[in-house]
Amino acid sequence: MGWLDKRRNGKHEVRVQPEIPSKSKGEGTIVGPNLIIEGKLDSKEDIWIAGQIKGELDCASRIVVAANGRIQGRIKCQSIAIFGEVEGNIDAAEEITVEATGKLIGDIKTKVFTNQPGGFFEGYSHMLDGKVVQDSKKGEEPSKDKASKDPKESKDKKSAK
Repeated sequence: MGWLDKRRNGKHEVRVQPEIPSKSKGEGTIVGPNLIIEGKLDSKEDIWIAGQIKGELDCASRIVVAANGRIQGRIKCQSIAIFGEVEGNIDAAEEITVEATGKLIGDIKTKVFTNQPGGFFEGYSHMLDGKVVQDSKKGEEPSKDKASKDPKESKDKKSAK
């Protein structure tokens, strides 16, 4: 069984929270239900959170916030699935999913955002496209003036001449 399991419920496919992974299988870091961490947590492996974290969380991999898990603070990761509660801004390089039992209050930046039916999200979202546009002359990103395609901006510049 993987970290996230899918089950059919009528017309919708519902992701159900899997069991806590076994540490003996080397499936990442586990923050157990009786553990409270305050401060900064850095990890290069997957993190399963059934307890509480208050502070910053930097993870180079995946995060699962279990139904009884809670995070208060800034999160940076590859992807995150929220079955519990998160209060804070999230910067996920790939994906953020608020599951049916999940609650997210904070601003997000990611390529893919999914709010499952029943999930709660309050905040602003900034969708990343993963593309970097480069100036063909210098190999640098174009300035705002060159990249702008807003007809109103172009008109304002012409009238200023």
